[in-house]
Amino acid sequence: MLAKRLFDAKGIELFEGQFSSVSRGIQQLADFCGDSRLVLELIIRKVVADEAELDGDQWLQLATALCDLASGPASLAGLELILSGPASRFADEIGEGPLRPEQIQSVGETDLLADLLWHLLGDSDAYIRWTVARGISDLVHLGLMEEVDALLARFDLRSIPALASTEHPLSFQNSQQWLLMGLARATWREPGVLASLRPTLLKLTKREDIHLVNKTHLLRALANIDGGLQERDVAALRSANDEPAQGVIVKDSYPSGAGPETTFHFDYDFKKTEISGLARRFNIPQASVVEAMEKEISRLWPEATSMDFFPGRSRYQWDVSDRYEFYREHVQRHALLSAATTLSKRVPVVIKSYEVDEESPWIGWRDRYDVTFDDGSWLSDRKDRVPLQAGENFLGKRINRQDTLRDQETILRQLGFLPAAKEALLPIYGRWTAPDGVTVSVTSALTDQKGAVGRCKDFATRPAGDFWLPEFWDGGYYDHRDRQESPFAPLIWAPESHGLGIDEGDELAAQGPAIRPRLGIDLTMPLGIHQKTVSTDWLAADGSLALRSQVWGSWKPDPDQRRSRHHDDGEILWASPTWLDGALKGMKQQLVTTITLRKYKSSRDYDDSTGVKLVLVGLRQKDGGMRFWHAKKASSQDY
Repeated sequence: MLAKRLFDAKGIELFEGQFSSVSRGIQQLADFCGDSRLVLELIIRKVVADEAELDGDQWLQLATALCDLASGPASLAGLELILSGPASRFADEIGEGPLRPEQIQSVGETDLLADLLWHLLGDSDAYIRWTVARGISDLVHLGLMEEVDALLARFDLRSIPALASTEHPLSFQNSQQWLLMGLARATWREPGVLASLRPTLLKLTKREDIHLVNKTHLLRALANIDGGLQERDVAALRSANDEPAQGVIVKDSYPSGAGPETTFHFDYDFKKTEISGLARRFNIPQASVVEAMEKEISRLWPEATSMDFFPGRSRYQWDVSDRYEFYREHVQRHALLSAATTLSKRVPVVIKSYEVDEESPWIGWRDRYDVTFDDGSWLSDRKDRVPLQAGENFLGKRINRQDTLRDQETILRQLGFLPAAKEALLPIYGRWTAPDGVTVSVTSALTDQKGAVGRCKDFATRPAGDFWLPEFWDGGYYDHRDRQESPFAPLIWAPESHGLGIDEGDELAAQGPAIRPRLGIDLTMPLGIHQKTVSTDWLAADGSLALRSQVWGSWKPDPDQRRSRHHDDGEILWASPTWLDGALKGMKQQLVTTITLRKYKSSRDYDDSTGVKLVLVGLRQKDGGMRFWHAKKASSQDY
């Protein structure tokens, strides 16, 4: 009786609100009352009594909820009644149009799945392309090799008739690229299983109409299948793809003349960033690049005279990393890659005199459009397990709404600076956020043995604004001319992320695999340490462990923003104490480490805690022990 009286007074609110969810509200009420039939009876009576005006979506949700209680014949009769009226035209007018003959053709499960995957690999949403490309490895793992063969057989297919749409044609060149990206990853994971694809992949690699990025993925797949060993023809193809046919020359002058005349126009932002960048790479007028792109587009679409021929529109502030891509944008991007492939066979790559010592300009330009690792793996494939240190909590008991940290000895033991075992690895760099919200930052540098204690004492008295240890920058080097003078020498190089990874926005991936912390290049070679391919470890000359990098992370809900998430990544660089002490002795240096633990004040109005901060300076002694100083000024809250 009480439930009926409450529903009579408040029941109509179920249908109010701009984004009301009737079916969800009905389910919540049914769970609360334990009687879905009673809830539906009350709702229907209220709708009739109040003559409530429901929109089409609300009526459908109510009908769907009633189907759970109605008999089969009653539900079928209701559906037939709806379809006998104007509702039968909804699919034709709002969806993909009326049913076409090609949509009712009988095909086997293998062809149906291959058609669907090929169509989704060319979707305008990069997340969908990523998901399907990732799923190719799952096909292999499930033993569906017939489906993989059928998918590769569709490489030159420009449309799936049963899935075709007039306004949204298939971006088939994206289907090609993402299929090859998925295959390169699949061969990295299951090389032996995919050996049967080698002849087809090798044939594709030798085709002249395959641009350099697609050939890069093909060559990676072949290398994985062959176990890293390259036959003479494959090695020649890789060399031709990695090194421009006309070589690289040094030239500081700019191109003369406006170049050939062309009436073909590309989108403004694309021309400003991508076309101009390729023109600078060859030191030729932009019109020459446009002409090469126009020839490539005319080869595939002879009737096209401008980008307006293709669906889509020119977007303001377009970027190569955008999630969504119009059909016309996919056309011009692949035309640019094909033009680059063609131009590299005719003209040399040009660099300025100040670029001589930098990496290969050709591979550097290609890497802008190549967002996987050299072996075909993705970011999520190289993520490590979360270390025990990342699961530690550092907050103590709250006193008068003030956060506190645990005692210093406990914290140092949790971080690994006071290890239980003598040979336990020592953290020399790290950044992560603990489960209790405390951010941890560790970095290290070098200092001369003589006077090391005095320098560390003085350093611990510095204020926060002047409290820093030097690190390697500039591609792994340290330029003393442009750096503030420091009593310490750099040790750590934490490379900056430049968006490597097609899956960097996925909840499984972490950005760390693309930017693992390491020692600076100036130290790596003299110390004689080396890294094996796709390894987290750096080895000494005798093969013993010297360093180990560990990266992890995933997307997690933001505690201060209910509808947003953040990438909760972490990284640690560990050092073997035996190797570290020997290296320090050889360089006549000592290790200086700063440890910063910090929890910011909450942004929530009801949480008036003031946050907490602790900064320590550590010096590794010759006997392997650590001496610490509390940096009081740097530990003060600065907000």
